[in-house]
Amino acid sequence: MKKALLLTLSLSFWLHAERNGFYLGLNFLEGSYIKG
Repeated sequence: MKKALLLTLSLSFWLHAERNGFYLGLNFLEGSYIKG
């Protein structure tokens, strides 16, 4: 049971990090596009 909970936590954390990284990349692209 504890293992499943840990797996769920790590999965949700990974998904959250992926989404944040995606938005960070988009913001960086937009910023460099505006500067260029």
